[in-house]
Amino acid sequence: MLFNTRKIKATKLNPIFDRPGVYFVSQSTLTAAFSTFHQYVRALNDAGWAKRAGVIAAESSLVPYLPVRSNLFLNGNEHNLNVLPRQMRNSSFLNQQSSELHGIDILIVQLFREILAGKQIIVTGTVLDRLSGPEIRAFLSVAKAACTEQAVSLIIITTNADLATTAGHSLTKAPEIMVTNRLKQGSPT
Repeated sequence: MLFNTRKIKATKLNPIFDRPGVYFVSQSTLTAAFSTFHQYVRALNDAGWAKRAGVIAAESSLVPYLPVRSNLFLNGNEHNLNVLPRQMRNSSFLNQQSSELHGIDILIVQLFREILAGKQIIVTGTVLDRLSGPEIRAFLSVAKAACTEQAVSLIIITTNADLATTAGHSLTKAPEIMVTNRLKQGSPT
């Protein structure tokens, strides 16, 4: 029996990002960061990962006239709120209008909206670049714990080289987010 050999592309997440946690990709300019962000989002969509991948853009994606609880559930049905940090589980926080949130709270709600929607990988723009040191530390504390517990990889693109070097997973160049393996498969002729 003879076999025709044809190449089939198999795309998978780059092993650099495959462990749950927070990853920093350092870029020298906002233009480079913007380009990397869009390259990663496009690659995830092209690889069919749209349902498994989430995005946190530099501008808030919260619906301002909805309460926090409704914003958390935008990507699906109601979820188990025990995933949220304790300070977010109280009804006064969940019932407040999203327009009342400031700084780090906006970012944390966006992060947990993606986690509650079951996203396995979340790509963020330069969201941390405009936060203060204490806000960055608070966000990273929450994000690291949530990503580890929920098996999520959070990729933060930043122009802040100092921030990137203090992270456990820091990359100074933007690696491909998806990798393509060329497989040879035979089919009977």
